[in-house]
Amino acid sequence: IRRKVLLVEDNELNVEITKKIVEEMNYTCDVAPDGLEAIKKIKEVGIDYFDIILMDIHMPKYNGYEISKILKTDMGVKTPIVALTATTLTNEIMRENSEYILDFIQKPFKPSDLQDKIKRVVCKDKDEELDSEKKHLLLMGESADRLNELKEKLLKRFDVAITTSVLNLIDEVEEN
Repeated sequence: IRRKVLLVEDNELNVEITKKIVEEMNYTCDVAPDGLEAIKKIKEVGIDYFDIILMDIHMPKYNGYEISKILKTDMGVKTPIVALTATTLTNEIMRENSEYILDFIQKPFKPSDLQDKIKRVVCKDKDEELDSEKKHLLLMGESADRLNELKEKLLKRFDVAITTSVLNLIDEVEEN
């Protein structure tokens, strides 16, 4: 499955750089030069078409906060929005916009920081990509109930196998 990103950005240099970073992840990157174009594009393709929206905050006419609010409140867009901003972020700004904007990234950013942020946000909703990055874990102990409790807690981050006997341990290691 190829991930789809909507970049809402009015600065051509920022578009060029950000699009390149996103495409290096083998994601598709559509661009809207302003908030009104973003709304139009989402109406065209559907509210759940994109996996993530990267929203510039400072744009002409409507800022990224206003557009994010319209997308989430008026249009019912569920896609996570990550704000890209060059201004200083305060806890108050983040709190005021937390209903519409999932996360923030400060400009200028390192390509790897943007890629990590995108992966974390997209993988929150899409477990299959996360599954491919899971580490394998084998738990051994005397209490099957306790091992199962631990397994449940670890499943989101690890591929977990459990065993209560040394003989089964060898089989589990060979199998997995």
